[in-house]
Amino acid sequence: MQVAIGIVVVAIVIYAAVKGFQFYIDKQVRQLTERQQALVKQSQTTDFEKIEQLGLTGGSLAKLEALQSAGQEVDNDQLPAVSEQLTAITSQARGIRFLDAQQNLKKVAATLDTIEQRQAEIRQGLQALDDADAAHRQAVASLEKKYQNIRKTLLSQNFSFGPSIDKLEDQLANLESDFDHFSELAKAGDH
Repeated sequence: MQVAIGIVVVAIVIYAAVKGFQFYIDKQVRQLTERQQALVKQSQTTDFEKIEQLGLTGGSLAKLEALQSAGQEVDNDQLPAVSEQLTAITSQARGIRFLDAQQNLKKVAATLDTIEQRQAEIRQGLQALDDADAAHRQAVASLEKKYQNIRKTLLSQNFSFGPSIDKLEDQLANLESDFDHFSELAKAGDH
């Protein structure tokens, strides 16, 4: 009789331990699933269209394309893979493969950390492109204003410069050419 009671107690303890591990793993899977879903939402709010509308070219366009490629890899490959891994972990926990499930939980958490870091880098890269565009547009406006002021000064006071006015006008023409080239590149989006 005592042996039977001992067997029942051991079975109850084992059953409770199994259920406890399953509950713990389910809780971890829920938390990781919430993180994964938050990353999916965050990925959907990444505003590539705003930067695409800047009409970037050259090196700036290459940076944008690299950021888009990284974003697509996260969206199309890494986040769905995490979802599949979480489903597999749940199955492992139901099948009493707790050690495998625990190791895979750690791997998924590390993968989510990597994805979070990558998304942060993508957002920073997009912000840097947007900031560079704004800075270049401001620089073009500022330089154009300075150029116009120099031109006005030369035209209004050309008599005070004497024979050096011809050289100054040549320099101004060179400045205008350089400025036009810079302005075209900046307006075309090659920062």
